[in-house]
Parts: sequence; C-alpha cells; structure tokens
Amino acid sequence: MDFLNDFFTWAFERHQNILSWYIRPLFLLPFCYFSYKRNIKGIIITLVALATSMFWFPKPMTGNSKVEAFLEMDYLFGE
Repeated sequence: MDFLNDFFTWAFERHQNILSWYIRPLFLLPFCYFSYKRNIKGIIITLVALATSMFWFPKPMTGNSKVEAFLEMDYLFGE
C-alpha cells in the first residue's frame, strides 16, 4: 500500500506542472481522427497517452497559486 501511496504522490506532484494541462486538449485531434477511421489501436494508444500525460513532465520548481487553488477545488468537489 505504501508503494501505491508513493506513486500517487509522485504523479500528483508532476500533475501540478502546467505543461501537462496544456498538452491534454491536443489529444482530441488524434482521438477524433482515429475514431473517424475506426482504428481501435489508434484510439487505445491515444487514451493511454492521455492517461499517462500527467506525469510526463517534471515536478515544477515553484508552485503556481492558481494551479493549487484549482486542484484543491477539484479535490473538494469530488468528495
């Protein structure tokens, strides 16, 4: 259980990098293209890339107050 908690902490720190937020809408283009072509392999690869894109980027050196406020609101909204 500690491994899972450590992994989620590691991933959440990287999720706070604003670049990971900017890149996510770009996945809509290949998703729509592969959906139009009915290419299930392309759709799956795009969804896996989308799911893992939150921790492609390094942990930010300084915290952004807007990012922290949004994540706090998002966390509280989920409860």
